[in-house]
Amino acid sequence: MNAGKKEWVVVEKSELGKNIYRLLLASENEFFLFFCSNLRQLRDLLKKKSKIKGFIVNANTFGESWKDSVAWFETDPQLQAQKIFVCGEKEENLQNLLVKLKNSVVLEKPFHPQAFLKTLKRLEAR
Repeated sequence: MNAGKKEWVVVEKSELGKNIYRLLLASENEFFLFFCSNLRQLRDLLKKKSKIKGFIVNANTFGESWKDSVAWFETDPQLQAQKIFVCGEKEENLQNLLVKLKNSVVLEKPFHPQAFLKTLKRLEAR
């Protein structure tokens, strides 16, 4: 049951990645996670859910049209919540755009679990 828990959406292609987030947040009883494998699923979820506290987005879900995806995160009112974007070190151009978005933090892969949790807690405190 998610009563009283903060709802966050994880956008992650791989099941392994989804399981990592489940494990990282298993002891944090204050979160309820929704999982999407791509941005299309996120769009569908946002049609049903209106009170999302935050988003954890693996940049590999942006695909070829990553500039359009960044623009969507910048302009869509539902996407103005806290955001953690997880990027590879070779995605520097994308990182430079994502870090400029309102309420956004970029974590570079691989990240230390404690760094992730610290970032999440800091965003939650805002």
